Amino acid sequence: MQHTADGLARFRDTLHACEAAPGRFVIANYYMAAVIGRGDYGHFSPVGAYDAARDRILILDVYRVELEPYWVPAERLFEGMATINRADGEPRGYLTVRLPAS
Repeated sequence: MQHTADGLARFRDTLHACEAAPGRFVIANYYMAAVIGRGDYGHFSPVGAYDAARDRILILDVYRVELEPYWVPAERLFEGMATINRADGEPRGYLTVRLPAS
């Protein structure tokens, strides 16, 4: 995933779509230091909400021992997702999940 204006715009579109559709959500894979300023490792957590007016994303961090849910600017999260995993050289990114209709 490269950091481009088009990529960031598509990410924001995905966030809007997930906000509007029940049962759809985003899981972000990002480099922690790029997003919160500490943690030299990659991390997965679900996105809880997108505040388009402030262009901020609520991360429902799965590591609850140290981190509560937190808001992060969309561009900062996108930059953290546009990094390369040192272990295998693969890019990070995000996954959109859609729950099956019941």
